Formats: sequence, C-alpha cells, structure tokens
Amino acid sequence: MSELRDFMREYAASIYRLASGFLEARRRLIATLEGRELAELVDDEHTVEMLLGGFKPERRGQRYPPRSLARFYRDVIGVYIQQPERLAARLRDGLPLSIASRGIRVAASKTRPVSQIEALRDAARALLESLGTDASEPQEVDTNDPMWAPELVRQLLSAIVDGMPPYSRKALVLYSAWSITAALLEKIAEKDERRELEELGLEEYARFFGADVDPLRIVYRAQPGSPLARYRCLVHAGARLLQLSELEAFYKKPDPVKDMLQAAMRHVSRASKELRELLDLMASNASQRSQCLPRAECPGEPPCLPLGAVWAELDVEVEDTLAKLGKGVEAGVGELLSALSPLMIYGLAIIEKRYDGGDKGLIRIAFVAEQKPPRDKAG
Repeated sequence: MSELRDFMREYAASIYRLASGFLEARRRLIATLEGRELAELVDDEHTVEMLLGGFKPERRGQRYPPRSLARFYRDVIGVYIQQPERLAARLRDGLPLSIASRGIRVAASKTRPVSQIEALRDAARALLESLGTDASEPQEVDTNDPMWAPELVRQLLSAIVDGMPPYSRKALVLYSAWSITAALLEKIAEKDERRELEELGLEEYARFFGADVDPLRIVYRAQPGSPLARYRCLVHAGARLLQLSELEAFYKKPDPVKDMLQAAMRHVSRASKELRELLDLMASNASQRSQCLPRAECPGEPPCLPLGAVWAELDVEVEDTLAKLGKGVEAGVGELLSALSPLMIYGLAIIEKRYDGGDKGLIRIAFVAEQKPPRDKAG
C-alpha cells in the first residue's frame, strides 16, 4: 500500500499545475501589457476591465475599492496603471477615457502573493522530484477573460486547503513526522502507515535513557531532503499564502496554523497541571522567540503564528533521566516529552540534537508557546 505517497503526489501535482499555470499566464500578460500606453488598449474591453474594473475617479484616496478587479490586478497580480491620480483628474473633468488615458502607461511589479506562489510552485516541484515523479503540465489559462486571475487563485487556495493539516488526517500524519515520539506515532498512525512513513524518510533520531522500555523516550524525525521534509515545505508555503493580507479582501480562507494551534492547545488544556506548568516554565526560559515558524531550508517565507503565540527555542542539558532547563530548573526527560506531546501531534514542537555523549547530551527544544506579558519587577 502507498496511500500516503499517493496522497502527497496528487497534492503536489495539483498545486504545481495551478501555481505554474498562474505564473505562466501572468508572465504572458505582463509581456503583452507592460510599458504600453493605456490609450492603445481602450478598445479592448477585457484589458480595460482588468486595469480599471471598479476604479473610482471620484473617490479621493480610495480609487481602488477593496473588492474591485483593478485592485486585485494591482495588489495580487502586480499589473496596474501608472499615475492613477492623473487619470482620475482627467475623468472627473469629463474627458472620455480614450483621451484621458493618453500618456498613462501600464506597469508591472512583483507582489507578495506572486513571490509566495513562486515558492509554492518550487516546493511542489521539489516534492514531486523527491517522489520520483515528473512535474505536471501547467494549467492552461485564457487570459482574455478578466476573471481568469481571481478564479485561478481561488482554485489554488482551495487545492492548498484540501491537503493541509489539520483538515486532513493523512496530512496531519505526514506533517507531524517532522519530529515525533514513538509513542505518539503508534497513536496517530496505523501500522501500514508507519512502515510507509519510514519509506518516505522517517528515521529514528534520538533515544533517551529508558527508551528500551518506554516508546515515549524515542524520537523520530523526517530526514532532511526526504519527501516528508519536502511535504512540510509545501505545507508552509501554502499556509503562508493563505495568511497574506492582500488576499483578505477577495477570499474567505482558513488559517491552518491558527487552527492547528487551537487544536493543540485543547490537548494541552487536558494535560495535568504539572505538565502545563512545565510548558510555561520552558517557554519562560527560552533563549530565542520568533513570531513565525522556522524556515527550515524551504522556499519562500514561513507561516506566522497568531497574536499571543511565539515560536520558542530552548537548549536543554540531558543526563540520564534528568533534563536541565536552565536557571537551576530541572525536570524528568519523560515529563518533558509528555509536556511537548500535545504540540508534537500537530507538528508544533521539535527536538534537535546539539551534542550526543551517550547518557549525557545537549538538545534544543523548539515549540509553540503562549506569549505572556512580562512580570512587573518589584519596587
């Protein structure tokens, strides 16, 4: 059986086809329009609709209403007219578009959505290559229809969500393989799936004291460059695209990182008070904090966390069954792994080896934590 492999291949192929089709259509559009005078194009109603659809010359400071087509092409596609204020003034003076558009040229620039769609395409292609599959042909697009771009982006966003954790169980199994204990792996993945995960790049990464009798003390991870690692990059590229503010006015879309965090925190809330306090203690001792997930050698920008959450990193000395968390604080290794488990299920905690000296070692723990306000100093 190869259900997980097939899932990844179909997901990556769908995204690659749509993303590459979008980018190729945009390239052709720019090659056709960039630098041309708007007056040359006024007889082409479809092009005028792309560049001026919803344009409001009478609205000072808001020529492009939030859901206007012209705003979509400007903010998302990166194709727009120069000197919109000059055009607006002429139109307000009563000049016909054929005259008002003289000297107004079409410009193009790369937008954040375009850059992220490029990263998405690259991540999908890398995953397909790691699976030994050729990339599919780009989606064919008729750019004469001014609605091609909003519709194609809508299809792309829908395809992204379809194979994204936490909305798919298979996606969650694949994503959590970034770093997971053997105990959790047995809980979330079936026997055939665990075997397939190993074929896709899951490897035993760390064994802590007592691992022979307790699977909680065995940590697996996705090998760098493996299909599992490439899948995570694809998820991150898609999740970041879903978060971009440029798309908010045009699409109602979920935030998978926020939804995974909420699900993980529900698991955390059901843990014992001692384990919750241990998580808080690790977060307070963290040496590094970031608002976004780590880039992890992936193309594009990583997704960011919702307000109130941070990505925290903490170096921990491990000796036998004891973990030294810094500032004189110690905890059992088993307790530490138990505290991280609700986050690991959703791929929101990882363990990295810094130094392995047998019974002694140094590990780095990275995980999502609540961002709590600093305590006021006495006096």
